[in-house]
Amino acid sequence: MLSSPSHQIRSARGSQRHSPRKRRKGVHRRRDAHMTQDDENKVSVQTLSDKMESYVVLQQGIDPAELTLEFVTAVVLSHAIQQSSTLTKRINETIESYKTHDFSQNNPMRVLVAEGRCPIDGDDESFELTPELQAVYEQSRKSIVQRDTEPETPSENSDDEQLDFRERSAFMIVKSGQRVGAIREATQGTDGIDVCGNNVPAKPGKTASIKLDNNSLERHEDGGIFTKVAGRLVFEGDAISVSPTLEINGYVDYSTGNIDFPGSIVVSQGVRDGFIVQSGKSITIGGLVEAAELVSGRDIALRVGMAGRGKGKIFAGRDLKTTYLDACDCKVGRDLTVENDINDCSVIVTRNMISPSATLLCGEIAVLGQCELSQAGTPSGTRAVITLGRVPEFDVMINEALDIINKCRARAQDCLNKLAELNADPECSSTKAELLTQLQFEAAEHEGKTQALMESISAAIAATELESPRLTIHRRLCQNAEIRAAGLNAVLQQDIEGPIEISLDSEGQLICKNLGDGTQVMLSIYAKIEKAAGSYTPDDLPEDLQRAA
Repeated sequence: MLSSPSHQIRSARGSQRHSPRKRRKGVHRRRDAHMTQDDENKVSVQTLSDKMESYVVLQQGIDPAELTLEFVTAVVLSHAIQQSSTLTKRINETIESYKTHDFSQNNPMRVLVAEGRCPIDGDDESFELTPELQAVYEQSRKSIVQRDTEPETPSENSDDEQLDFRERSAFMIVKSGQRVGAIREATQGTDGIDVCGNNVPAKPGKTASIKLDNNSLERHEDGGIFTKVAGRLVFEGDAISVSPTLEINGYVDYSTGNIDFPGSIVVSQGVRDGFIVQSGKSITIGGLVEAAELVSGRDIALRVGMAGRGKGKIFAGRDLKTTYLDACDCKVGRDLTVENDINDCSVIVTRNMISPSATLLCGEIAVLGQCELSQAGTPSGTRAVITLGRVPEFDVMINEALDIINKCRARAQDCLNKLAELNADPECSSTKAELLTQLQFEAAEHEGKTQALMESISAAIAATELESPRLTIHRRLCQNAEIRAAGLNAVLQQDIEGPIEISLDSEGQLICKNLGDGTQVMLSIYAKIEKAAGSYTPDDLPEDLQRAA
């Protein structure tokens, strides 16, 4: 809204003719001796309703020579506009502009001559994320908006071909003791002033009801917010907390990116091809895991299973429970439980595999402790290999260590032989003495390496012998299935109906026990037994290591 039209100026002027002259801030309005009444009527002032801007309005037809600074200033000040050097400057500029103004394009001429200073309202109390977390937060919001409108996979024509979209995390994952942001106190703001010089008060900021979870967050004196635990930073209304569990209501895909979380992870659906899910604790997945990678510090539970297509990988620090495994590599730090099939996989279990309903169709399983299956192999003779008491890496390590021991002993013996030859020579010289010292040092060095390796191998063998490897088959052990234990490889020449138990006797030979009637026979009756390639038997060890084995 605008106020003070030109007729109000005339009314004010008329009243002054019949009353004593009034002064305003040291300036009084008087009629210019040379300005006509008609010219005066063509000068007016318009002030916005909020009194933050005031304009001089000049109609066409005023004699520029008669339009003076004194008169225009008097008109402006009569509207209670505060005098200032800026006001004087702008009035002068207005008078000069009037002389060349094109009224055919813009009539009347309206010029801003006075401006107030708007108040700056105070900021409300707020929580501000660190720049790093703010970027993640904005990306997560963008992912939510785009999830239903954009394709699941990024465009092949992406401008940044080297950007791995899987590395874009949609979650604010924090460490314990990490600064995540700060609470900014409400401010009072800065008052403004209108064109009349009146104070315009600012609105003070409001105090927000920010609720910090005291169990997971703490506020320092400077307003900084730090985590007490590791996990996911969560906003729920005005409440801020750190959740030790990451819950994903859907798939792990491009909408979430790869997951690397310090706590437990729960995925309601599955994991798409090529994605990595890492947890410092446990992982629970409700749907199918495709050719992805799962790594947990503790347990992994797959409600469906993994279809790895030769690229899937699982590493469970403790236990793994799943419905089935197909075409994947799997390492389990403790126990493995599979309900149905294991097909074309490489599986290593550090303790026990208790899966009485599972069938090993083909692939390899290495179990240090007990292995329990429904069936191993198929009637078509697929290659199903079960290694008991060892893992392939262990055999490789032992063989390499034995090779090094043999070489060190040979070199030490060579040094000793040369020492004996030199000692038998009666010649004495400084060169001979130096050579004797060198040979003694080399012999001692090789013997020291040999002793260290012997101790390490003894400890490793002793650790594996803590478990009593045993295979239990409830339904059938099929022809062509392979059983490996103690460096031996047994290839089944015929099917054996269960329930049976295969283990090692006191002589290190494979035996087969019928759990139905309790009878026990040598496994060689059903299988062709040879030394396993790349493995070792107790006879391969030096005499002092054979005792440990």
